[in-house]
Amino acid sequence: MSQYAKDVPIVVVATKKDEFLAVKSFEGKDKISATGKDLGEYFAELDAYAENEYLERMKLIEKELREIKGGRFDAAVAVSMSRYSQIISPRSMLIAASRG
Repeated sequence: MSQYAKDVPIVVVATKKDEFLAVKSFEGKDKISATGKDLGEYFAELDAYAENEYLERMKLIEKELREIKGGRFDAAVAVSMSRYSQIISPRSMLIAASRG
């Protein structure tokens, strides 16, 4: 595809980010102890765990796409339908191909 569309950006849009974060946060309950913490601190740790899992997943997607011989990959962005503004302006969740 790159030989025919060298100037066309290739962007991967991962949908259902909110569902992914919810699942990972739930999984984090088994790994993060609530003992001795207030609820705010506990939930902040669960959110941080889910966010880290999300970032690792996006890095894996980027890595796999970059390994396609002759392929092109410019960016990946994950969006939540509950946050329409992310679709318009993906902010910091963009992994740009300009690195490397």
